[in-house]
Amino acid sequence: MNNEKDYTMVSRKGSAPPAATRQTPPPDDKGPSSADRERAFLRHVRRLVQAQEHDFLAVIPQEMADLCQQELMELGIPDTRVSEAGVEFSGRLTVCMQVNLWSRTASRVLCRLPHFRVGVVGELFHRTAAIPWEYWLNARVPLLVQAHALRSRVDHEGLIGETVQRAVQQRFHDRGFSVPAAWTSPRQDHEDIDNRWVQRLLVRLENNRCVISLDTTGRHLHQRGYRVQHGGTPMRETLAAAILGRAGWRGDRPLVDGLCGAGTLAIEAVLLARRIPPGIGREFLFEQWPGHQPKTWDYLRRTARDAMFSRSPVAIVAIDQDRRAVRIARENAARAGVSDDIRWDTVDFLDFRPEALDLRPGLVVLDPPYGVRTQQDTDLAGFYRLLGAHLREAFRGWQVAVAAPTPELARSLGFRRKRWWHLPHGGIPLNVCFATL
Repeated sequence: MNNEKDYTMVSRKGSAPPAATRQTPPPDDKGPSSADRERAFLRHVRRLVQAQEHDFLAVIPQEMADLCQQELMELGIPDTRVSEAGVEFSGRLTVCMQVNLWSRTASRVLCRLPHFRVGVVGELFHRTAAIPWEYWLNARVPLLVQAHALRSRVDHEGLIGETVQRAVQQRFHDRGFSVPAAWTSPRQDHEDIDNRWVQRLLVRLENNRCVISLDTTGRHLHQRGYRVQHGGTPMRETLAAAILGRAGWRGDRPLVDGLCGAGTLAIEAVLLARRIPPGIGREFLFEQWPGHQPKTWDYLRRTARDAMFSRSPVAIVAIDQDRRAVRIARENAARAGVSDDIRWDTVDFLDFRPEALDLRPGLVVLDPPYGVRTQQDTDLAGFYRLLGAHLREAFRGWQVAVAAPTPELARSLGFRRKRWWHLPHGGIPLNVCFATL
């Protein structure tokens, strides 16, 4: 879509937002009534925000981008494109809602506003202040501006962030609205600030071309809301879902999580098998926007709930020899509403055999604790050799996916035919070894 658009003079002073956003300008005895101003405001919101197609970005590491792109294609989103930052796509805000609701692998979803050229700081201020922010943002949500500059005349990232923030606040002030505060941490309670939310504005200035992106998600998408407790450093939900996707597991064959820890892999497997959207139990930042469409959002969630399976169609087993870990995993699964879909067992995985539960071949996933995640001096190579020997002997015909911090440890598994997947995980390099035994 054409991204060259000038926002100058697109709005009129005196418009008012819906009462829910608390952005109503002061009353004017000589001007239109409050109801007239609200209707005018809603017309602008529909025209500039709701009715327009926008550019979006699903933020995700390059190593997982193809999985995210496949998710978007399955949602019926055409013309997706993988870029350095993630997966690019276009559509109305409804499409943004769907991706936030359904993506199992993305980190967050950004809405990219039309780009513009910038040569000096004053130009950055005036071009930013011309954007109709009052129709996009909720003044009660504090702003956090993050800037990145590359090969541009204006290259001081701190100055860029400050300039954009002042311009946004000036726009609200000049239009007679309450001015959004700058986010600080920790933030003291204030009746005019919603402390649960932070509105991130990401500014990228490259080759004198400025793109401002609005966060639509809020909390990171891996925060599904069910994992309140964990032991050690658990795997992120988005990574767990990506491993299942990379293994080609679609909820069509049994799954055994042999070192379940906080239960993330098993829980994500149930969500996938039952067709439960990962975002069904949480809130999103776009719900705070003046342009949010509650009826559309309710319809999308209701339709998703109607399509869910009542139970997992395949057996999903979670094992850990640590009773506390199993207890925590069960509590997390209960918060996700899927505890009854998982067969729990407190046993050493090296003593477990799938025929004991009459399981046909499926997928074994293992995320052993290691290195800085445990702070323990253990014979990891020896442990991986034991895992490999047990898998080869007890799980013939099964597919396996085993996480390891280094290729050397993964090679200790002793699999003859295998494929590797290298990716980052919270600053720790991760290697996932896939094999069919």
